[in-house]
Amino acid sequence: MAAELPLSHSAVVSQCRVLNPPKASAACPPAWARSHTSDKSAPSKKCWDCKVPVDQRTPHFCGTCKKIQPPTYSANQFQILGIPTTFDVDAEKLEARYKALQKALHPDKFSTASPREQAFSDAQASAVNSAYDTLRSPLRRARALLRLQGIEPEESAGVDDPELLAYVMEAREEVEGTRSRAGLETLLRDNREREAAAVARLRAAFAAAEWAAAAEAVNRLRYIERIQEAIREKL
Repeated sequence: MAAELPLSHSAVVSQCRVLNPPKASAACPPAWARSHTSDKSAPSKKCWDCKVPVDQRTPHFCGTCKKIQPPTYSANQFQILGIPTTFDVDAEKLEARYKALQKALHPDKFSTASPREQAFSDAQASAVNSAYDTLRSPLRRARALLRLQGIEPEESAGVDDPELLAYVMEAREEVEGTRSRAGLETLLRDNREREAAAVARLRAAFAAAEWAAAAEAVNRLRYIERIQEAIREKL
């Protein structure tokens, strides 16, 4: 095999760039909406070193020569972590998968490798960390799923629910006026119950592929989580 030529910084960055996924249309929904898996629709990609096609179910390393690969196909967080593209993510399995990839891709394991492999390790590890941070949060996970449908959740979007809006206003006043830890913990328990109900609404919307309902449920959860953040800041 010919000696590996050194890569320029721009070339390394180019090879490490994660591609954005194409937006879905009503006529052609994304593969995850049809199969609910994260790997069957992945196109073939050849290993940069041995040129053998890389199995996209395990795209971080070449199955033949075992070389680390650039994250060029990992179009979304589910594919990066190699888990099914669904709202119902098993938290324990997600964490276990994250830790396994984190260990396998850690830059320290490539300290004596080529500059190319070191760059791929940095990029892969960064992508895994970012994907895990997204998927471990129901709100961020829901937003990621909506984006795969071509729906960009609006941060400033309101909700047409007088009861929720009244709760938000009253809760903010109570958080600001409460000084005792016990009082704040009571507010937090109530907030968590509302959070669980909002997550259940999200789960049902995604299970039924009702995207508008899912987007509305995302807005509800966003309001509730903001109250939770305010409570935690005072605890």
